[in-house]
Amino acid sequence: MAAAVKNGTVERNGRDSKLRGAADPNAQNPAPDVKATPAQVSAIVIPKPDVQTVRVKIVGTAPLIVHAWSAKAIRKMEESQGGRIKPKGPKEPRDPQADFEGAKHQSGEGWEGVPAVAFKAAMVGACRLVEGVSMTLAKRLMFVEGTPLKSGMLSPLVKLQGEPARLRTDTVRLDNGSADMRYRPEYWPWSAELTIRYNAGILSPDMLLNLLETAGAFEGVGEWRPGSPMSATGSFGTFSVAR
Repeated sequence: MAAAVKNGTVERNGRDSKLRGAADPNAQNPAPDVKATPAQVSAIVIPKPDVQTVRVKIVGTAPLIVHAWSAKAIRKMEESQGGRIKPKGPKEPRDPQADFEGAKHQSGEGWEGVPAVAFKAAMVGACRLVEGVSMTLAKRLMFVEGTPLKSGMLSPLVKLQGEPARLRTDTVRLDNGSADMRYRPEYWPWSAELTIRYNAGILSPDMLLNLLETAGAFEGVGEWRPGSPMSATGSFGTFSVAR
């Protein structure tokens, strides 16, 4: 079928169709792209975080057992990782009193405590038992402050108040199935004062205290606590909030 071309158009069957790419002198110029100015863009507002600090006294409702890494244990790990493993010889005799002293979290200033992160971990773990706050979010909402120590290997401590620790003797089961003895400090009665920084824009003071109360009742701190992943029978290290 023949088609005639006139002025950039193809005449076919009485209908005109534009040639692809042909200029149309009668067509109007398209409007140019107009970019929004900064004033026309919606402003992004980032509010100042509402960070508050609260001091809370907690009181132990069960004995507290702690087990810090002793200087002897740390030295052995350093020797092992540095390739300075000593040849095996006769096993050193156990010194229960030395194990007991080495298992304390000591400030170096004459007082003993618990790592501040232990209380935060209990509060984060308690989010499993409440609605509205996930564990991932809770890690960013609150921080338990402790006293920084001179040694870089030790976490800041929360000072313990109450009776001096007593030497506790327990039989434990090792990963290889064999039994062993543990000589650890046990505090009873005990209490402590926590300093907690938190995001008050998300957590109210009552919410924070209720979460801490839940953590004390069902998570605990220290060895053989209810929330320990290594034990299904833990009942130590629980506490309540003194209101």
